[in-house]
Amino acid sequence: TLDGYTMPHIYPRQMADAFQHYAANGSLGSDFDSLTGQWATQGPMLYLLLRLQTHPLADIDDLLDEYYSGFGVAADAVRAYFDYWERYSMGLRTTIDQAKQRHGVSRFNKYAWISHELFTLDALAEGRRLLEQAAGVLTDADKAVYHDRIAFLGDGLTHARLCVEVATLFANDEALPEDRRAALAALGRFRRSVEDRFVAAYNWPGFQERHSWENIPGYDDPEP
Repeated sequence: TLDGYTMPHIYPRQMADAFQHYAANGSLGSDFDSLTGQWATQGPMLYLLLRLQTHPLADIDDLLDEYYSGFGVAADAVRAYFDYWERYSMGLRTTIDQAKQRHGVSRFNKYAWISHELFTLDALAEGRRLLEQAAGVLTDADKAVYHDRIAFLGDGLTHARLCVEVATLFANDEALPEDRRAALAALGRFRRSVEDRFVAAYNWPGFQERHSWENIPGYDDPEP
């Protein structure tokens, strides 16, 4: 699960299928590592993975239903949002391999370097449209917690977009250092603004960003 950076890169059914194959064919236990903490963009996959540790043969859709039930009457709309990202992510396999070979990077520590090629602004805009549809299902009479949870997903999408905007500038050799610094500053301000909402654990994207851009002018410059 070290893949994905801050993006909505999810593959819950593929992951669960593999896990359940092991559980049904002689596995004695599990030892889970690599919790990257991208809660707002990869929530269904992380929820499913953790539930499988104690209910390894439970029905996959039943477990996902548990997650989506947390959005009240917007459950189906939120499911459609994450189904979109699952289909999108599963369609990235060739694109990722080509990007890795073209740039000579590892998905483990330099996913940030290619993130803008994988999760385009158009794809993120479609995700935003689906999320707005989910928010539109709720009425003023619905519990505030449901509105807040969809806003939480929206914060995750905003975080991903800001990361893509930074990656786009660092991939452009002609980008001005001041533009890179401004984009980094905007990302930093956003991270601080949602720091207490558990949108993401920032040590992991920071690790990938450091390995992706540490030798590029502007990355280590002080914030303007």
